[in-house]
Amino acid sequence: MNKYINTLQRKFRLTSFLLTTTIAGAGFANASQSDAVEEMSKGGITTFLHFNENSDLPVFIPWNERIQNFPVEPLADMLEAGGVNLLFFTITHHDYNLPFPVPSTASANMKNLYAGRSADRDLMNDIYEALNARGIKLGFYFNPLPDTEEQAFQDQIGFPDGDWLQNMYETVEMTSDHYGDKVSAWWIDNMAKSSHSRKIDPSEFAGYLRSGNAGALIAYNVGGQNENRQIPFANDGDVSHITNFTAGHLKNKDLNYLKPASKFDSNGLLNYRLDQMQRGWAVQEPDSEVGGSWQNARYKMPVLLEYMYGLRSVGAVSSWNVAPYLDGDIDERVVNQWVMIGQAMKHGKAFVSEDDDMLVYSGFSTTQEDLGASDRYLAESSQNGDTATITYTGSRIELWGKKQSTGGNCSISIDGSTVETISQYSSNDENQVKFFDSGPLQSGEHTLEFTNVGGGTCTLDHVFYTPELTNKADGAEFDYGSGWSNQARNESYGNTIHYTNIDKRSADFEFTGDRFQIFSQLGPGGGVFDVWINGEVVGTVDTYSSTKQHQVLVYSSPILVPGFQDVRVRTKSSAEANPAASNSWVHVDYIQYNETVPQGYVIDSIHHDINYDPDWAFHEKDEAHLNVVSYSKVSNTQASYTFNGTGVKIISRKNTGGGKCQVKIDGNLIDTVDLYSSTWIDRAEVFSKQDLTSGSHTIEVVVDGTKNSNSTNYYCVIDRFEITP
Repeated sequence: MNKYINTLQRKFRLTSFLLTTTIAGAGFANASQSDAVEEMSKGGITTFLHFNENSDLPVFIPWNERIQNFPVEPLADMLEAGGVNLLFFTITHHDYNLPFPVPSTASANMKNLYAGRSADRDLMNDIYEALNARGIKLGFYFNPLPDTEEQAFQDQIGFPDGDWLQNMYETVEMTSDHYGDKVSAWWIDNMAKSSHSRKIDPSEFAGYLRSGNAGALIAYNVGGQNENRQIPFANDGDVSHITNFTAGHLKNKDLNYLKPASKFDSNGLLNYRLDQMQRGWAVQEPDSEVGGSWQNARYKMPVLLEYMYGLRSVGAVSSWNVAPYLDGDIDERVVNQWVMIGQAMKHGKAFVSEDDDMLVYSGFSTTQEDLGASDRYLAESSQNGDTATITYTGSRIELWGKKQSTGGNCSISIDGSTVETISQYSSNDENQVKFFDSGPLQSGEHTLEFTNVGGGTCTLDHVFYTPELTNKADGAEFDYGSGWSNQARNESYGNTIHYTNIDKRSADFEFTGDRFQIFSQLGPGGGVFDVWINGEVVGTVDTYSSTKQHQVLVYSSPILVPGFQDVRVRTKSSAEANPAASNSWVHVDYIQYNETVPQGYVIDSIHHDINYDPDWAFHEKDEAHLNVVSYSKVSNTQASYTFNGTGVKIISRKNTGGGKCQVKIDGNLIDTVDLYSSTWIDRAEVFSKQDLTSGSHTIEVVVDGTKNSNSTNYYCVIDRFEITP
């Protein structure tokens, strides 16, 4: 690959935070929305909390009193503990009781409509302040109106349809203006269900929603409650040019309905999906004490993680409906399960439940149902010498269990050597406690044995371990800047190590996949480096150790949206090194990664696997895919890409300067395409071949050096390739 072109490709890639294979729709009002969608797709929990006037509650509490007494700080603490990154809070649900004062700038009609029905306390502002202090975003849930309450609402407010629609628009605009950029997102329900909501113009409505914050994200539920459960996403394409997400939710505990879905509209733009799980999802028993009628399923962690990984694989986002109609008190078990999901998603860990076949027991038994456990049950022993054994392939491993008044001593050995004896005693019950962490281990097969010592109670809730990933590349495959050296070292992977003690030195590795792990050397002279992913710092690593250690896992990435990843190791100065370190050496030994190829994927013009001749260049264009196209007008220069699949398309740009371009596959000339057009056409499909044999193929785009007689130039342009698996 031409290194100059590779440098340009990296320059353009690092100015765009959208991954190659997960493109947001054209409906983004500005770049900040694109960045916000990217942030939501990276991880964390998005949660959803209904709060409204509910006559089903056993004890009716006046609306204003409920607003005044709402526990904002405890709610924010629980969300922070669970790793929540955005809260959707209901501002109205069927009844149009607003949990904030109606702004004084409201029209006379709106003041009359909501007289006595809004609150004295500005609850939304208080929630925003508490969340913002913890780095959590605030979104609003708004329900235009379902069919079931349509007539009752009409009777209550006394407006005909036309006035209802205008007043609803005004309510939303007024609310958006009042809170401005404090509102990061809107979830709009029932956008395809009621006769009223079908009268809403989605594009016009979006303008009112974004009146106070042009960068706010919007999610429309355009089919999540569709009677035909087999096609719940059928209407997504209708709003993909307007919204950042479409929304839906789980009915009747049907996890199949929650399988991730992405909708490609006629323009080939990915419409993200925001999925919601129904109330009390982590609570096993029905909430009869609050008038609830749903039987609240308690899904097992492996099922939840499979769902989360599935959503991540298409750039979609989950939203947990944690406490509808309740006053902000989220069950501790919900928060604990959030923590478990966060551990797995943010650090690339594998979860092993206490009943997984990977665990082999001698003398342990399963407890009676324990709602404090991550999967409702514990493995438990009260007999000296009982063991639980797990063999895994990876590195770091953690054990989680329960501490209690009967808790005893338990020993842990790894690969036949005892490493620690711990106590599980506590005067009070403590659920889902991490009681052992191995720290970094050399990647490979390990066997851990957990043994009861003395006959007290030893429990095991679950195990986390960092798995060994499928692909491995030694340090020689990184792209190093200046200031790095290398030398032979038998203890290192591939018998070679790369190193430097100069600050601000970079080493890059690129791949297409969903996670990676960096392995380094630790020692008394170890320094500190930052880890970057796609132009953003995501972690800092200290390689100091009192003893020298080789092939040590020092960083494990979160589960990423599958696609192009640019990983960078960037050294920090000696002044930022560990005070105990004698130097600031940073070593790159090797990297492990999961390489993935999404089904029906897109390869943008700036993708690192496209090989360009030196006379190709790049041009930033807002209308292009990822805002960049590649181009050349120099005869016989080419761009080539090797892929696995049965078909390929070229998406290009046509205009008055377009030339003719040869398209070759596997060395054979298939077609010569003409990119001339009297009008400018972006994202134009100019070539398609869909009958290739399944396997590896190479497509080449070659500047022909000829042109249409009406054209003013000879340009060949690539926006992207679209690959059919």
